[in-house]
Amino acid sequence: MDNIIELLRKEVKRVKHMKGESNIRTHIIRGVFLKKLGYDEENSIDECSMVNDFCDLYVPITEKLGLPIEIKKVSHPLKITDVKQLREYAGVHGQQFGLLTNGYEYLLANFHIIPNSTITGHCLESYIIFWFDIFNEKGDGKTELKYFKYLSYQHLYKDKVTSFFSDIVQYREWKFAQGLKKSSWLSYKSTLYRFFDYYIDNELQDEIDMESLKRAYEKIDISVYDRFVKYLQSDGDILSTSAIRNMHSHLRNMLYELEQHGIIRIVGLGNSRKKNLARYKETEPRKPYTELERQDIETILNFLKSSKTSTRDTVIFLMTVTFGLERSQLLQLKWTDFDNKYKYLTVDGRKIVLPKLLQDYVIELKKELGKAKRKSEIVFLKKQKNKLVPMNEWNMNDVFNSFIKISKDKKWEMFSPNYVRSGLILSLYSAKYSMEEIMYITGIDINNISKYISRDEMMKRVNKNIKWESLYDGLLCKEYKE
Repeated sequence: MDNIIELLRKEVKRVKHMKGESNIRTHIIRGVFLKKLGYDEENSIDECSMVNDFCDLYVPITEKLGLPIEIKKVSHPLKITDVKQLREYAGVHGQQFGLLTNGYEYLLANFHIIPNSTITGHCLESYIIFWFDIFNEKGDGKTELKYFKYLSYQHLYKDKVTSFFSDIVQYREWKFAQGLKKSSWLSYKSTLYRFFDYYIDNELQDEIDMESLKRAYEKIDISVYDRFVKYLQSDGDILSTSAIRNMHSHLRNMLYELEQHGIIRIVGLGNSRKKNLARYKETEPRKPYTELERQDIETILNFLKSSKTSTRDTVIFLMTVTFGLERSQLLQLKWTDFDNKYKYLTVDGRKIVLPKLLQDYVIELKKELGKAKRKSEIVFLKKQKNKLVPMNEWNMNDVFNSFIKISKDKKWEMFSPNYVRSGLILSLYSAKYSMEEIMYITGIDINNISKYISRDEMMKRVNKNIKWESLYDGLLCKEYKE
């Protein structure tokens, strides 16, 4: 598949200065994409009539089945709104799939997906299965190019395994309706895309029909999952025990939802994650939680001064090292969460005073956005095509991942939001903050305190000289008299 992508890249570079969509259709889509991916290029119809309009290219599959392709100019980056026109073409003949392209971007849509109606303006985005950019697979919302093979005739129409990815997207819509946040979906998506890519290549027969495709879900059991984990490990992935457990939960939950919606009859993966994953209990020693060092925090703050987005990145880090905010909380942070003087932050109902350093940086960030004449209720933005748009989860990761550039010391690899949060809790405790204050600042549940602070550590702080006068208004301190 890499050689096909390379051919497409060369052809795009060759014809990108030619005007008109017809050149994209002739040289790139017909000349490379259809031929190399197994479609019937010779019988494909240019400017196919679609009642009141014409589809740029219609690729016949069977007598009643075909793939409508809407083609844009190379100078026209694909937009979500472009999917609307493709949906109209697909709807004329009741087609399930449609392809939108400008020669270097390829967007596959499935119009049988039932969108989650609770998210306003989400409908067109809901249909997207893959969105590839052959020059940049790390762009926002873009799909890794290793999945480009699922655009082929073989996978989309013959063995139909691309349907696994359609089902993943439908599962996403169900989860959104249940309240799952978009930022949380990314880890689900990563697990499911990697698993089914493995499953298709290593566990399935070469050709299966739709009925056996549904039954293939029911054959996914713990032995299949074990082989998947070993496959990832053999490919160089270092998987923590928690990562193995989380992936199991993501996969099993999708199978459960398929069962609940009547698509499959049973879930073969089993009900007990604890029992299924007992063998992984000791696969990796648990990393000890440690306090955050003042010197390390100062080093990071100095390092961030050289960042192109220094003020923003510093606020992100300080929000984590001060309040222990998680990535999802940082992404959702709004300016209305602060008071007018940026002295207080309200998060999850807790109104917390900002330390002076953080307050100054927040005020500076607000000034910078004002100079950029950008009005946004979201605090953390990034530049995209000369526009400022809300950051996503992997942008947050980039801020923390950049710390490895500080030095070759391995400790900088540990500075994830989760590591900083755990270190903050220990640092607060060591600095003699009360349990109530720690829970208020970080939002940590009392049931999880022992995850970070051991019972022995708690016992060390207890005042051995216990005073009973405050209990029951001093009743127990009265002398006994008959």
